[in-house]
Amino acid sequence: MKDVEIVSGGRAIQSGDDNFYSAGLQYDNGTVLAMSEYIWRLWDAEGAQDGTLDSEAFYLTAGYRFGDVMPYVTYSKFTPEGNGYVAQGSSMDSRKTTAIGARWDVVTNLALKAQIEEVSGGVGDQFISDPSRQGREPTTQVYSIALD
Repeated sequence: MKDVEIVSGGRAIQSGDDNFYSAGLQYDNGTVLAMSEYIWRLWDAEGAQDGTLDSEAFYLTAGYRFGDVMPYVTYSKFTPEGNGYVAQGSSMDSRKTTAIGARWDVVTNLALKAQIEEVSGGVGDQFISDPSRQGREPTTQVYSIALD
């Protein structure tokens, strides 16, 4: 996207060209599912702003169908590369997500999905209030159920 402005408090704090690129592969033979995608973002601006919002990310997903049910696993990673990813003065580390889930095709065009995932990293020690957890990577578990 050309001439993008990042706004905070009603005023532009950065402007430049925001470029997203991705490449992916998918294989699905009706029984086996395998997907992957690699994404990168390049922030093009003049001076100190150049590269501020650069980042890379990827995910891998694999699943196997048993009739109307397909269990699957996913692994993803987001890596900030520019200094625009800062949380209260602390640089942001890579964020990794590991997920297991299942999709049940209830009827045609209606699926029930359940997933458990663990997200780790990404904020340093910013949200850790328990002193016994200092120095360890913060994690969050996410449980979801969706009708699609």
